[in-house]
Amino acid sequence: GMSAQEMHVLWPDIVEEGDDGARWQDGRLWNINWNRTIPTLLKGWQEHEMHFSTVDERIATLEEANKILKSQVEALGGKVD
Repeated sequence: GMSAQEMHVLWPDIVEEGDDGARWQDGRLWNINWNRTIPTLLKGWQEHEMHFSTVDERIATLEEANKILKSQVEALGGKVD
């Protein structure tokens, strides 16, 4: 797991001062607001899904371009493995 201090570095908006006994270097108490983590995690998931979709489209485009180039090379008398 991650401590509130570690989470604060990545997602400061989900960490708040609390009374759970976890102390930070300056003596303040820290608490993870778990209700705030759900929207943050879902947003991250959606961003990754969009990225993967873009990557999949780019791969398909490059594979099609590669197929065309291979056929052009073969038409010129070259051999493509």
